[in-house]
Amino acid sequence: MLRIHFTGQDLGRVRIAAGPAPMWETILSLHRLQRGENSALLKKWRLSVRAGLPKSVGMLTSLVPPRRYFPDFLTPAKASLELAEGLADVLSSTSAAVRRDMSTLATEQRVPSWERDLREGDVGMLAPLGRAVHAYHRAAVAPFWDLIRRQVGADHALRARALVDGGAEALLAGLPSSMRWRNPVLEVDDAELERRRADWQAPPPRFARGYGAPLPGPGHPGRHRL
Repeated sequence: MLRIHFTGQDLGRVRIAAGPAPMWETILSLHRLQRGENSALLKKWRLSVRAGLPKSVGMLTSLVPPRRYFPDFLTPAKASLELAEGLADVLSSTSAAVRRDMSTLATEQRVPSWERDLREGDVGMLAPLGRAVHAYHRAAVAPFWDLIRRQVGADHALRARALVDGGAEALLAGLPSSMRWRNPVLEVDDAELERRRADWQAPPPRFARGYGAPLPGPGHPGRHRL
């Protein structure tokens, strides 16, 4: 379980994300693609995109399994609102960050041979990975981007009203059921991370709806367990 400890100062820095982050939506959609969940909307989405998925999607699913850990460098903490900026952040990941995240992944699943170069911190392998992300986004996420933005806009309005009417505590208390605000701690199911005195952004991604996907603090080796 993820437990984020807030001070009064932390609560004052809580903010609502301005919109959906393409890199987060793209990476988290890979979870949804592989899970086979029964939601009518997700089933319709999977059926509509499977035939057009690029062959390189296998490179991504080997890094992003249906559940549990995936490398943190794939979802930069900056959460850019443009895919190009998000990909640029991924491609500029340091050798140390890539090595750390790939070593963690290797403790949880078998690592394909091509990923071993990443595990050694070879950032040259990020270029083909970036092309795979771009191709997958174009096939599976981009066709639905207007819908995602409209849904996020509606969600943003509701959460902004909660923030205005009741402050940060009201906002945190109204998060999805997988998150529980127990002042001064926010608990998120099925995740591991503890952070103190860091800015926290309430992200409204659509493919993450129903479970928490908090952003790790800058420089923090956060762990996504979904």
